[in-house]
Amino acid sequence: MDPSVQAKVLKLLLELQIEKGLTLLLVTHDLGLARKIADRLAVMEAGRLVESGPAARVLSRPLASMPGCYQPAPSACPIAAVLADRRI
Repeated sequence: MDPSVQAKVLKLLLELQIEKGLTLLLVTHDLGLARKIADRLAVMEAGRLVESGPAARVLSRPLASMPGCYQPAPSACPIAAVLADRRI
């Protein structure tokens, strides 16, 4: 998705989340985005959950076997971030 379109869609989702008091679950490979909006983060590798916890802790002190992939723009890393419980 084009970055400007991604930003607009995410802004709309976050506005709806605030307006309706919802929890947002977002699946992404973009850990830079995850770093910006997640309260909690779960990391998957090869379809299996390998780690979960508060986003700041998971990103700064990862327990999973691929810590080098926890940097922004991890396009070569086979992991996905699952974001949840974001309440603004």
